[in-house]
Amino acid sequence: MKFESVDSYLRIMDIFDEEIKVLSRQLEGLAREDEDVKLLMTVPGLGYYSALLVKSEIGDVNRFPFGERLCSYAGLVPSTHASGGVVRHGGVTKEGSRWLRWVMVEAA
Repeated sequence: MKFESVDSYLRIMDIFDEEIKVLSRQLEGLAREDEDVKLLMTVPGLGYYSALLVKSEIGDVNRFPFGERLCSYAGLVPSTHASGGVVRHGGVTKEGSRWLRWVMVEAA
């Protein structure tokens, strides 16, 4: 009886695996058709999934006049505290797009 339930779960997992494969092929097709995504995929550590995520989170990169603004949007800049002429830098701000920050940390 216990083995029947395990077999049932294994069959369900096989169905999910097939659906994941179908979706992965669709995402690869989207990546091959998008020039921005193809360019992003030339960055070491960025595959088709990561490049699609970066593009979807950033949108039009031209809305950021400087690279620093994009880094700030991603929450990948150090926090800064200033008081009495003393400036201290801390960890990343973790503000902005958490998904963009996550994918960039994973790629690194």
